[in-house]
Amino acid sequence: MKLFATILMVALSAVARSETHAVLNEARNLIVGYENIDAGLVNSYREDPSKAAKVAQYRLLITPERPAATLQQTVEANGTNINDGGFTLTATNVTQVWRVRNLTPQEIAQVNTATAYEVSNELSQRMRTGSWEDGFLRMVTLNCQALDFLYKVIVRANLHTNLTVPERTRANTVSNEVHQIYDLWAQGRSNYMFVLTNTLVVPAPTNWPAITIDE
Repeated sequence: MKLFATILMVALSAVARSETHAVLNEARNLIVGYENIDAGLVNSYREDPSKAAKVAQYRLLITPERPAATLQQTVEANGTNINDGGFTLTATNVTQVWRVRNLTPQEIAQVNTATAYEVSNELSQRMRTGSWEDGFLRMVTLNCQALDFLYKVIVRANLHTNLTVPERTRANTVSNEVHQIYDLWAQGRSNYMFVLTNTLVVPAPTNWPAITIDE
């Protein structure tokens, strides 16, 4: 039983030490596969003239941390193999190469289009008065009420004092709500066009007006 436990511990230890190695072709200019092997074992074979040939085509794979990029840049693999600059080769390692480059005008347009879509969605969410009523429908309702109050003022010889106190209070509330929702829509439209037409990658705008919608 103790012997079995010892063998198991050795086996687990070997698995824990295994690392990814690239397998090269004979010309050493292409990676043709990958294998998980104990790096210490590979190195010991490499140092033994009688065994070095068995690991001549193996290189420890090193993947550096992905570099940071600005909003105007992207990070990508420099290539897919050794012969196209995707990996650098030494006697013991192959190291992946990252490339940081500026976005093309087409890529900038794609990023900004996606961001503009987010702006549009945020505008839609901000135009809602609750989970059941869409803000655009609310604006139609408020406009109808505002026109109704305006009509009452006109038919009463434009005398605001002829409105009852509750009517005047409601008229002022409706008017304020209409202005706030219009300001939100106008700023949302401005944000959308700013992002969509920008020649640089821009983050989603945060300059939304603060509004309080009644009911």
